Amino acid sequence: MSKRNWLVGLFVSLYVGMLSAGGVNSSGASGLNGGLSMYINAAEGGDISDRRLSHLQDYFQKRQCNIQVITAGHKSAGAFDADIVFMPLKQEIPAPFQKVFGLSVVDDQFLSASLLVRSSTGINDLTKLGGVRIAFLSPNSVTGFYWQKKLLHNAGVMLKKDLITFTNSNLGAMSLLLHKDVFAAGVATPLAKKWAKANDLTIVAESPRVETGGLWMKRGVAQRDIDQCKKLFKNLFENNSDRAIKKLVKVFPVWVDGFVSVAG
Repeated sequence: MSKRNWLVGLFVSLYVGMLSAGGVNSSGASGLNGGLSMYINAAEGGDISDRRLSHLQDYFQKRQCNIQVITAGHKSAGAFDADIVFMPLKQEIPAPFQKVFGLSVVDDQFLSASLLVRSSTGINDLTKLGGVRIAFLSPNSVTGFYWQKKLLHNAGVMLKKDLITFTNSNLGAMSLLLHKDVFAAGVATPLAKKWAKANDLTIVAESPRVETGGLWMKRGVAQRDIDQCKKLFKNLFENNSDRAIKKLVKVFPVWVDGFVSVAG
């Protein structure tokens, strides 16, 4: 046998061995032994710093959910190259994926978008927000920019680019409002209601309900792997005694209160 044929035979044998061991499956998704990949969409908030993502990855790997790579961003492009995908809001998901969790919202509220001002301003009308600086989450956010922009537009108020501040977090927008660095802030309504009561703020406008998203896994990942990883995702929000684990939920939008199992 020539050296070339011998090498080809060796490669085929190794690949077949990987298939039988579960390292690669027929769907193209990685099995647990080969390592899973995850994508987190942070358009609606969440701390996606390298340090935070690394700690989250360690949490899974040390507990037999072999997520070896976690990436994050503010757009959906490229998200579905991963095996596990977190999307904060409802959207069309490619057929190779199955939804394994929905999302619960803080204080069991519906999700929507709001605009807040300090109550001391005496403003309760969107038309009075023309020409003032406003803090928003990000240009890709539905609950922290899109709906507020639409509400203002419907009231005849056009946003000026030089008066918009993006903070990449709901907490950041709220902090700027409380420190009087901006005149108003656009945040998710469950947070607006919670913070308004505690900080003497007024909700000037609220959008219609926004449907939440959830967590999807690629079909073809072994069921035992899905079960183990699902248990650990639930534990992130249900484990109230471990401070290190509680910090990991900061990767997700602050209005997320937990993962909810879905039928099927």
